[in-house]
Amino acid sequence: MSKPTGWGVHFESVTRICIPPAHTARPKRSPCILAGMGRHVLRGVVVRPGLGSSREAEWRDTVRAAGSTSLEKLLSQNESLVRGESARLATELRAILADLPERAYGLAIGHSPPTECGLYGLTGSLYAPLKECGGFLIVQVKGGRLDVETLAWSPLQG
Repeated sequence: MSKPTGWGVHFESVTRICIPPAHTARPKRSPCILAGMGRHVLRGVVVRPGLGSSREAEWRDTVRAAGSTSLEKLLSQNESLVRGESARLATELRAILADLPERAYGLAIGHSPPTECGLYGLTGSLYAPLKECGGFLIVQVKGGRLDVETLAWSPLQG
């Protein structure tokens, strides 16, 4: 399977869009953006409560105290928060991946440290904070190994 090389522009269709409950404006905006690009959302938009966190205030306090959204700095500032949330979010991400049919793409929308935290729980690797319009392409290959690519998109790419 050839992998997309840009954020969204090479996808003919997205199987499902998953968003955290805090991003209530995005369920309408995301499919509209994809439709404007001539893309389709085959299995619709789903609000996944498990992508949200009951520890939002603790996240904000930890980011403020660390002075950064870098997961490495957040881990050193509040290890119990990052480790606990990474395990919980990894479980949610595994459920999302398991729900996708073979050779399908999903789009998880969320721009915050918990995004990288979930990926940390899923892979055991630390990733730099996402930039605006950035994302991660997660490909499950034979044997269950996950390949992760950081994607960046710019309106100038088309």
